[in-house]
Amino acid sequence: MSETSLSKPVLYRMMRAGDFPRQVPLSPRRVAWVRGEVEAWKRAKQDAREAA
Repeated sequence: MSETSLSKPVLYRMMRAGDFPRQVPLSPRRVAWVRGEVEAWKRAKQDAREAA
């Protein structure tokens, strides 16, 4: 959430829609995201903004 400034509900909604990388389970109650995938998502958003 700190990398994107998006709330948890928004991130999960975006994951369900296929618009954000899926999390990786670390334990039964903990998840994480692959930093490279999140950075690629952010770059794609920047590229789309610049192309517009």
